[in-house]
Amino acid sequence: MYEPWQQNAPAPPAPYSPFQLLFLSTIGLRKGIARLLESTRLLEGQPVQLTLSGPSELDPQGWAAAPNIHWIGPVPRSQVGSSTGRPTP
Repeated sequence: MYEPWQQNAPAPPAPYSPFQLLFLSTIGLRKGIARLLESTRLLEGQPVQLTLSGPSELDPQGWAAAPNIHWIGPVPRSQVGSSTGRPTP
């Protein structure tokens, strides 16, 4: 039996995906990284992930235990898109 309401049913929700932040620069206090790291730590357990890319002036052990903060180290400009999963402009 045809039910007209079935034809206009909404699509199922998209698969869960966290909000992703990318910090692409030298990781140092003068760039405001302390506030960003603390903010991300406060959001632990929420759908937020921070990726840090660049040389670090700080000890990476300071954020190593945070499950939602990842450091991929320095990345050459030509490889930025492939390291983030996005195209390079």
